[in-house]
Amino acid sequence: MNVRNFINGSIALCAMFCFSGCAVMFSPSHQRVNVSSATPGATIKFEGDSIGVGHARVKLNKYRVYNTFTAEKEGYKSRSYCVTLKKFAPTVALAAIDALAFVVPTMVISRNIQRDGTVSLGNDLAIIPGFFLFGLLLTDLKHAKTHLYERDPVIPALKPYDTRNNTEKYMLVNNTKLDVPSSDMRFVNYKNLGKYYKSGNGRSTSSRSYTKDHLKIENTTFTGTLNYTLKKMKFIDTTNSVFPNINNCLYLDATIKKITFHEVESPYLNTAKYSGNLEKVMPNHLFSVELVIDWDVLDYYKEKKKTIRTVEKSDLVTLAYNPDEADLTNALFRALKDNMDFSIMSLRRQLTSQNMLKITNDQVKETVLELTRPQNVSTRKEDFSKYCVAVKVGDKLGSGTVVSEDGYIVTNYHYIAGKEKVEIVFADSSTSVAEVVRKNPVCDMALLKVQKNGLTPALLSDESDPEIGVDVWAAGVTHSSDRTVRLTRGIISGVRKYEGMTMLQTDASLNTANGGGPLVNEKGIVSGIVSFKVMGRGVEGIGFALSARDIMEKLSLMYK
Repeated sequence: MNVRNFINGSIALCAMFCFSGCAVMFSPSHQRVNVSSATPGATIKFEGDSIGVGHARVKLNKYRVYNTFTAEKEGYKSRSYCVTLKKFAPTVALAAIDALAFVVPTMVISRNIQRDGTVSLGNDLAIIPGFFLFGLLLTDLKHAKTHLYERDPVIPALKPYDTRNNTEKYMLVNNTKLDVPSSDMRFVNYKNLGKYYKSGNGRSTSSRSYTKDHLKIENTTFTGTLNYTLKKMKFIDTTNSVFPNINNCLYLDATIKKITFHEVESPYLNTAKYSGNLEKVMPNHLFSVELVIDWDVLDYYKEKKKTIRTVEKSDLVTLAYNPDEADLTNALFRALKDNMDFSIMSLRRQLTSQNMLKITNDQVKETVLELTRPQNVSTRKEDFSKYCVAVKVGDKLGSGTVVSEDGYIVTNYHYIAGKEKVEIVFADSSTSVAEVVRKNPVCDMALLKVQKNGLTPALLSDESDPEIGVDVWAAGVTHSSDRTVRLTRGIISGVRKYEGMTMLQTDASLNTANGGGPLVNEKGIVSGIVSFKVMGRGVEGIGFALSARDIMEKLSLMYK
């Protein structure tokens, strides 16, 4: 090869490298878009920060590829919307220059070689620029910079929460459970957003996945997000003004049966090396959680009424490139909260269609049962505990109040729900089998009967509202092995009316087995039967008893 041909070839090679990459070089790496919400007054958030109300103008980095915006408004279900690169930028036309930058120099080099005659490659040399040209065009067409975001994306209209209304029951979480075998926990990824929206185009995730073997749902996280959503939809009473009963409450046992983690990859070439700041421009991925949940719907006394299945997928959330554990946990929590919104809304629709949420007003009315009025009522405090017995049903232990010398006992219905006979343990450790003769789930009271005489009965008061501030003593069994009766002192700290019943509030110390035990005033007369104790964070020393007068009415009892 002579010197002249060598010089021509060198110039051609320089031209090849100098003029290649024009499409990428002249395409901007950032683009401004005008994001708006179809819901007037919705707050638009980007990367956790509020950027406007109704609309916002933001500058996006194309290297990130995926940009997730969230629209939020009080009383509405928030929605996420992904703004991604959708079409070619006009500068992609410069790819023609890239092609010429390879084809023309290659023709010059090929011609010079053939003229020299030293190397005879002939037309085979044309294959070489073909490979280079293909690679260059692929870079141009797959590079994020040669694409554009939609200029005026609109976040779809938000749907108002179908929150609880005054004619519907509350829903309380009883239990949550993860019951997902490895075969029902799937990790699926998609090469681009389009394939994600086309059902069935996912594939088992590869080792490149960020979530596989690193992302796990803890039961505590599931329980927390479930309670968060129920509270947001007003299905949990946060005022402590409602006395739960079978007419106004449902319990939920939620079991996750299947989990699918969806991950959407970036469809563009890894172009971070062109930026000089790898940490900030690596392309984001997208992530969502799909849950199959079986909901066991229970009544207030935890008896199963129905099983309903929901299958819901969360909106996509942004997953940073090469996320650490904290990033994954944060993405999971956001996706779970979103999924719980959709799942509870789906459950609510099904419960409504099956008429299971409507507050009922079931009342049990029996024929009047006459009891012998107790005589010689003692005012000695040490005698008050004689009115109380232990009610034992399997592993459950509660209290009962003897109301007649011949064996009638009042207790809480929730102890004996679904039972016809229970065991009674007396102060002398003797036992007897009691038959359930009357029950009223609405007020959580039941009447039992043992075949035994000579008991010490309590006298139930017929007064409507006791005086606030008077001393009372609560008698109830302990959880100790001997099931002894404990007597604690307090006062009537309030009288509250609810759905035709009088609830007496007391600060007497109670335990969970006190229910069904008597609340005795200083005259030795039972003012009420302990119903429940309010328990929770920041709440202590608040117990309630149903007034004795209401118990006589609800169980259709009277003294002869």
